[in-house]
Amino acid sequence: MKDFRNDTFNPAGSSKGRRIAAIFLWVVISTLAVGTSATAKDVALNQDLSELVLLKSSRGKAVIRFGSGPLQMVSVGDYLGRHQAEIKEIEAGRMVLEESFTGADGNPNGAHIILKDGQKGGKRYLLHPQGAPLPATRPMAIIPPQREKQR
Repeated sequence: MKDFRNDTFNPAGSSKGRRIAAIFLWVVISTLAVGTSATAKDVALNQDLSELVLLKSSRGKAVIRFGSGPLQMVSVGDYLGRHQAEIKEIEAGRMVLEESFTGADGNPNGAHIILKDGQKGGKRYLLHPQGAPLPATRPMAIIPPQREKQR
């Protein structure tokens, strides 16, 4: 009969086990490092947001690239690009930025930029904080004319 007490599983004993342990350790450390970051960081302050590519996003974190530059991991609250667009939301499959800038007329303006995974530049929705308000309208009901009944 074989004695199995000395045959213990040692994940660090084999090269495959060492690789698995190293990957696990790297994932734990990178998750803790990203999750405990209390300060927002500025990313690619000399780049234009039209060159931004959202490669992959998950809840609270995203991997981006400006043009053919290096991959960068960002989280909610970070600032991107030359106008320092703030990351407002990151969910699985999309990222929402809020950008403030000076318009061609010299007035302050803003935009929400929504990027989906794999998309370059994103979809831009302009905000007009200084615009004239829309005129008020009163709701009306139009009643069709009565038809006379035929006998």
